[in-house]
Amino acid sequence: MRRRSLLLIFVIVTCFYWKLTLTRQYAFLETFDLANQVLPWLELQVSALQHGQVALWTPYEWMGQPLLGQMQPGVFSPFTWLLALAPLRDGFLQFHWVNWWFVLIHLAAAWFMWAMLRDVGLREAAAVIGGVLYACIGFYGSTDWPHVLASAIWAPLVFLYVFRVLRGERPMASACLSGVFLAMAWLSGYFASAYYLSLAALVVLAVGLWQQEGPRSRRIRILGAWLAVAGAVSAPQILPAAEYGRAAIRWTATGPLRWDQKVGLPEHFDSGMKGSDIPHLVIPGADLHAEPFTGAIALGLAGLALVGGRGRRERIALTSLAVASMLFVLAQSLFLYGALYALVPMLEKSRAPVNALCVFHFAVAALAAFGLDNLLSGGFSAAARRMARGLALFGGLLLILITVLGFLPSFAGAVFNFRDPRIFPLCLVALLFAGGCFAFLKGVIGARTAAVLLGFFVLAEQGQVAGYAWPHATETARRTLLPPLENTRDLADFLRPLQPARVEIKRDDGLMFIFGDWFRIHTVEALSASMLANTMDLNWWSDRCSRLFGVRYTIAKNSTRPNQREVFRGKAGLGIFENPAALPRAWTVHKLRIASNQKQAADWTRDGDFDLAQEGVVTGTGPVPQVETCVTPDQVHSTKFELNSVSVDVTMGCRGLVMVADNWYPGWRGNVDGRRAAIKRVDFTLRGIAVGAGRHTVTMNYLPWSMMGGFGLMLLGLAFTAWNWRRAG
Repeated sequence: MRRRSLLLIFVIVTCFYWKLTLTRQYAFLETFDLANQVLPWLELQVSALQHGQVALWTPYEWMGQPLLGQMQPGVFSPFTWLLALAPLRDGFLQFHWVNWWFVLIHLAAAWFMWAMLRDVGLREAAAVIGGVLYACIGFYGSTDWPHVLASAIWAPLVFLYVFRVLRGERPMASACLSGVFLAMAWLSGYFASAYYLSLAALVVLAVGLWQQEGPRSRRIRILGAWLAVAGAVSAPQILPAAEYGRAAIRWTATGPLRWDQKVGLPEHFDSGMKGSDIPHLVIPGADLHAEPFTGAIALGLAGLALVGGRGRRERIALTSLAVASMLFVLAQSLFLYGALYALVPMLEKSRAPVNALCVFHFAVAALAAFGLDNLLSGGFSAAARRMARGLALFGGLLLILITVLGFLPSFAGAVFNFRDPRIFPLCLVALLFAGGCFAFLKGVIGARTAAVLLGFFVLAEQGQVAGYAWPHATETARRTLLPPLENTRDLADFLRPLQPARVEIKRDDGLMFIFGDWFRIHTVEALSASMLANTMDLNWWSDRCSRLFGVRYTIAKNSTRPNQREVFRGKAGLGIFENPAALPRAWTVHKLRIASNQKQAADWTRDGDFDLAQEGVVTGTGPVPQVETCVTPDQVHSTKFELNSVSVDVTMGCRGLVMVADNWYPGWRGNVDGRRAAIKRVDFTLRGIAVGAGRHTVTMNYLPWSMMGGFGLMLLGLAFTAWNWRRAG
């Protein structure tokens, strides 16, 4: 039965997302963020994994910065590693495999929900339909960001074991396993989804344990174990993200913000639902960051779950989650939101309350399965008839509205677009679902037939939103974001033999995607959500700092700096211009200026009147490298940049500092001829190593202690979980 159900879910999810799995005519990737940001991240990581590397650091954006610390790329996400199994074409991702991979994330969501529903005792049909509903409802069916989706879909497994704790089934072991699956949400990439899921699970578990009888110390130990395991197993991602967050500037609607600056409440309110958006729970068309559409059928079934049936404790918890998360999403209308914003740690950084719809739709999908189980049991016929009448009334009234008001100009552009072609099918599906309910309740059709029919209507309702807006191949006006990834390849082909010379891109000329990560070209600009604050503080765009960072080429329609000369013109109309004054990516200095602090170091580097090719700026805090002035010139023979390492082959005339035009950051470790050597922060944000006379190989490797310590904690958390599971036996 289990294998048959899992296979059936696979078939249904594959068919539901037929636009991506059964044809190559649609593209979910044709959105600004996916085409310009997510795809280049995935391309870089998949290419690295297929070559036996993990992309912890990217030298291809913003003068080098940690990819792991940014969190959103999902470096340790199991789904990112799953994509690495897909074959490449000419060294690049194939979009149809990315489509399948995206659908497989939804499939995992359906399987996870099925497992939770079966664990609480629901019959097979209800669990299958509930699982598929979860994979296509609202937030889950309409979120195109794979990393957002991949973080959210762990909710059923988290709560499967939370519910076991509250039922007294191996409570300590179950708490640990719940923590492990919550950690998977954090490892999968997106902060907000994992954060809201963590808050929801914490409240349900804490309240449930508080209501239980027994020694208080035991309940505290269970909650503590859950928190400890979740924190420990997610530590390889959380610790580097916290390290990066304190060193970075984050772009928000409020403006560029540092770690100690809060996202303003107006941005939270603008990113939540308004009272006028509530009808969009049953009528599509909301203009929000996340899709609130839930469906009248799903809500009706969720309401039917409240009358009784299996899993009383679970139904109460899910209902509470649905109500609380919806109130939270209505941020501006919730009088307590300001207090939560001020008191709940890290809440202000989530900045988009509408993302809490991941909790709302998880709870509603699960409740809908409970309601369907009640309906199929035949034991709640009176409540089921009321639900069916309500759906029939909804479908009938909505049909009247679109018939009468949809053709009146004064109403056509009101709160809803009554001419939206999706509304009539929603009316029809609601009426047919109500008819199917009555047919089953009157004995006209059996339970199996009813499950098939009603499940079909449930999915037909969600199909009016999930995947509805994906553009077809013939809609050329909407297929403009992916072509630049192909038609700028000639620019990359010209630049690749010139690497590691750095390239800047004038994004105003239309080249928006992360060119560096996609083509593995060392670039300056990147369409990322954040960047290292040091780079911004140094005014990287100025001629002086651009020269320091080794920006030798510019991609633009026309020249952007003095003394540039065009060396190539691509078929997309963009030219490559050379900046002959740029420094190489590695050079040597034998004279240092000692600043009293980092601010002075930044001022001297940015605005000084000395030659940065001859002098370096360091601070007097910590050991100051000893350098000598010599007659014999130095020679840099070769410089090799890889994802997580730099190697410079150099001959020094006397002791000096080998400079690398790449961002200084904690976690870089230096070696000279295989022996450890200290990396010094030079010119405010670059890396340097003191080297004596003679020929040497200087290497720098990025292996942060935040990650290594995180893996140590992860092993401890997993070992503790395994020990508790075996002990519970």
